[in-house]
Amino acid sequence: MTLRENLLDAIQRYHQAISDPALSEAQVDALFEEADQLVPNARLSDLCHYGERERSHEEIVEEALYREELWAHGGEHAVLLHVQAQVQAVVDDPNAGDTDRVVAEQVLSGVEEELQGLSSKLN
Repeated sequence: MTLRENLLDAIQRYHQAISDPALSEAQVDALFEEADQLVPNARLSDLCHYGERERSHEEIVEEALYREELWAHGGEHAVLLHVQAQVQAVVDDPNAGDTDRVVAEQVLSGVEEELQGLSSKLN
């Protein structure tokens, strides 16, 4: 199986596990960790839980793979700038729902703090 197929499978199993009352929190967390290990620099938790919008499993996979590619070429700074642009677009979108805008503002605040932290490390 390809990385894309493995990641899609892992994300689907994780999302199914979230609503399975027979599984413990530790079991669900282990499924998330399995997916996260496939794309360790993609900020997968943000994509699955706190993204600027809801995404399908396939969209999560595509964005995670893109973020991994960004990381490979530009490191954490490149990924953070990409995420910042995504969430800023939602904040600025007059058609965005209230919940999407609030989540985007929270994510944007965190990303901006991380970018400032990276900047101060470089200086």
